[in-house]
Amino acid sequence: MKNLVQIKNAQPVTTSLQVAETFEKNHKEVMRDIRNLRSDIKKVEIKKDLESADLRSVDTSMFLEDSYQAEGNKRRYPMIYMNKDGWTLLVMGYQGEKATKFKLQYIAQFNKMEQELKQPKLSLPQNYASALRQLADTVEENEKLKAQLNQQDFEQGVLEQIKTEVLYTTEEIASQFGYSSGPGVYLFCKKLHELGIVYPQRMSKGFKWHLYAKYQDKGFRGVGKTADKQKWTAKGKAFIESFANELAR
Repeated sequence: MKNLVQIKNAQPVTTSLQVAETFEKNHKEVMRDIRNLRSDIKKVEIKKDLESADLRSVDTSMFLEDSYQAEGNKRRYPMIYMNKDGWTLLVMGYQGEKATKFKLQYIAQFNKMEQELKQPKLSLPQNYASALRQLADTVEENEKLKAQLNQQDFEQGVLEQIKTEVLYTTEEIASQFGYSSGPGVYLFCKKLHELGIVYPQRMSKGFKWHLYAKYQDKGFRGVGKTADKQKWTAKGKAFIESFANELAR
């Protein structure tokens, strides 16, 4: 099938010359039809029947004046580029089976061009140096993506471990050393304070006991929710148990 549509100004267009040839019309007649269309558009605008307030922008987007050089005398003559909307207005009145066939061919090519314009274009390197730069950029992007995926896997693994790790309350550990709940837990925490493990923060209801700075990155307390941060990990529980003699009542 002959190319009826081309790309100009980043949109599919055809020309008055192409329409004249395809529909077997005199180019002067096609140009006359287009000028009549543009005149009718202006009349519609004057009557306020056209929704767009800016006729010129609508007209320019449909029809674009240009010229071509005749092969015979090398003189230049006027021609018009038109987009799909302008072409539709122009050929709407062309009747007959042959005209319908040509219309369908035009529509198919307009649609094909529009789809191609929507597809992302690959930027091919123009020389060896740009090819190397493009390759290096691709490798760098792949490495960044790989690092991100590895970090995500690591973080997900940590989260899963946190979810499944058993945490112990201070009350549970204190009971191992004979400290009952309530006042007994306070005395137990006071013992830990004397051992330089935790320090108290007075709250509206009792105390909150925090690890001293030197123990905060040892993995002795849970992470995540606020409540878990007051609980002890298996490692933290074992650390406290190492002071069994000092903590025994």
